[in-house]
Amino acid sequence: MLLIVVIIAVFLALRLKGWDSAEAACYGLAAGLFLSGWDHLLRRDWYVSLMAPWLPNRALLVTISAVLRMALAAMLLRPGAVRLGAAIATLVLMLIVLQVNLRVALVGDQIEAARSIPAAWRWLRLALHLVWLGWTVYCVRAAWRQKRPPSPASVD
Repeated sequence: MLLIVVIIAVFLALRLKGWDSAEAACYGLAAGLFLSGWDHLLRRDWYVSLMAPWLPNRALLVTISAVLRMALAAMLLRPGAVRLGAAIATLVLMLIVLQVNLRVALVGDQIEAARSIPAAWRWLRLALHLVWLGWTVYCVRAAWRQKRPPSPASVD
């Protein structure tokens, strides 16, 4: 939940400074992604324990996800094609990770690491992931519009 608060806080702070909504949204997403990546590195074992046991090399997957999040955060700060690529890659990553939050919400009482999380919080975590997905879609659309060349002037 803290990550969504950070994303929104960065967005609002930049909007108050007069930034464009799309630009502020992408910077907010970058802040959330960076903190999420850092958290995945710091608490890797906990994130590993939430993953489905059939996944191979879960610790490596969490580490790759963490580093990827931080790299995508940096790329979201760059305008143009770099931001568009980072926003699309972030969307793909968030869709892949969705299954973990869905699993925690549905069978969290069967996952040792998730048992300490009240059921309502597990479902809230899933809902916030969906909010994060929506925010990412907004950034993809904004980056697409910024990258798109201007339409040709109409000929009279």
